[in-house]
Amino acid sequence: MPGTVPPDMDCDVVEEEVASTSNGAVFTINNKVAANKNTNDRKRQRIDKCNLPINVDISDLSKRLSSHNPSDQNKYGILGVLADMDIEGTPPVKKTKIPAEDGAKKPVKTKWCPPIFVFNVNIKTLIDKLKDSIPPGTFKIKNINKNKSKIYFSDPTVHLSMMSILRDKNIHSYSFTPKELKQVSLVLRGLYGNYDDDYVKSELDQIAPNTVANVTRFKTKMSIKKQLDTGLYLVSLLPGKTLGDISHINEFEYTTIWWEKPKKKDNDIQCHRCQRWGHISRNCNSAYKCVKCDQEHGPGECKRNPSDSSSPYCSNCEEFGHPANFKGCPMYKKYATARQQHQKKITEVKNQAISNIKEALRPSVVLPGTSFASMLRTPPSAKTHQKHTPSKPKVIEEFLKLVNVFLQPEELSLEEEVDVFLSNYNTMTKVEAKSEFLRLLNKVKSTYGP
Repeated sequence: MPGTVPPDMDCDVVEEEVASTSNGAVFTINNKVAANKNTNDRKRQRIDKCNLPINVDISDLSKRLSSHNPSDQNKYGILGVLADMDIEGTPPVKKTKIPAEDGAKKPVKTKWCPPIFVFNVNIKTLIDKLKDSIPPGTFKIKNINKNKSKIYFSDPTVHLSMMSILRDKNIHSYSFTPKELKQVSLVLRGLYGNYDDDYVKSELDQIAPNTVANVTRFKTKMSIKKQLDTGLYLVSLLPGKTLGDISHINEFEYTTIWWEKPKKKDNDIQCHRCQRWGHISRNCNSAYKCVKCDQEHGPGECKRNPSDSSSPYCSNCEEFGHPANFKGCPMYKKYATARQQHQKKITEVKNQAISNIKEALRPSVVLPGTSFASMLRTPPSAKTHQKHTPSKPKVIEEFLKLVNVFLQPEELSLEEEVDVFLSNYNTMTKVEAKSEFLRLLNKVKSTYGP
């Protein structure tokens, strides 16, 4: 067919329908075909030239370079020597990527569960048993001293199984709850009516299935004594669930309810099993120790008479004179100091990270009337980095005077504070209610007299 192009160049051919007759459609090749064919021929010639050897006469090049006089008027005349070289056949240099090796992947950082602290265990025997039971690379051990070691597992399920085995074998150990298995607890407020715990849970399960673990009515000593309904329920969610999974429930039995996070009064955690600080009894496999005497027994089994005038025994410092939960104990002070140092270190790292981000996002300051030379001659000072701020117009100054008027917090009157207390003291603990009552009583006496 006239005007046919090679198969590898048929993408440049443009056809269009120009006419149709009674004998059928007639298709012709557009006038651009001829121009496209010439272009494709030139492309093919350039590709063929890439396979030709480089045609450069080295002897002529060296002769012309040696005859060049540097004192000539044209200092760049030597470049003409290189311009006369026949480098038409030189193939273009292409950058090629070296393919990565098959199966080569970026190493993934292993996430470890909280450590399990074990005491007085033959580590070599333990490692041999773990190697036979779980795959390598899923656990590691760090020895703190001769009698104390830490075991890490990458799988939370294996972590729980190991804790169960240690508990069955009565091995002194303790750990912490893995992040994947932690339960979130929330306070449900505004639900008055003395609803049963199971009924509240069943109703919540219908609205948000597979979310709630258990429900417990919130009670205080005052509410039990006076048989008052606090309208509060402690709702524990299943592991992995958060406030966002249940916060959409804002009505229960045609009553408006709302959710709050429990208030943490004391961050110092003490185990009620071994009486040590820093972990809870649910994650402890150690033997029971009494908080007041030197015997090893469970809670509620102490035979020490409350009227006994003898000094209690502390199982932490192993001395008589105070119970195990006494915060004047030397062991507690040691724990509190270590905890404060740890929190301080975390805060410093966090503040440093925030400072680095702010410094990276801070725009460069351009000082008017200052040159680069003067900046290099004079060492930087605190004034150099101060940002130039324009003077405030009178309108802005008048506006800023209203800050104290609108942003000053409004204080309740004494009558309003008493009214709030009378409405809410039933929901307070006995200690909180007494403290608030005494504070208001002093204000009433100072205002209205005794």
